[in-house]
Amino acid sequence: MNLGEYIEFHIENYIIRSRAVYDRVLIFTNNLCDIGMSKEYINHNAIITNQKVINYNLKPKLVSVNKVCGAYRIERNGFWGDR
Repeated sequence: MNLGEYIEFHIENYIIRSRAVYDRVLIFTNNLCDIGMSKEYINHNAIITNQKVINYNLKPKLVSVNKVCGAYRIERNGFWGDR
């Protein structure tokens, strides 16, 4: 592996992990709001449409975090999809 491939590997790994950050935020929100949803069923739509999340005004914050993390995914797919 040359230096360019090494750097590329770590950049892609960083971008992939950014998506995992949002998944962890959803799990945290599930626990924080005591929603009680099983981890395998937690997803963006299930959490942001939950009434507790809406009542605590967390929906706009979650949408914002998702948008930032999604930008990294789009960047990754655009860059590595051009190969």
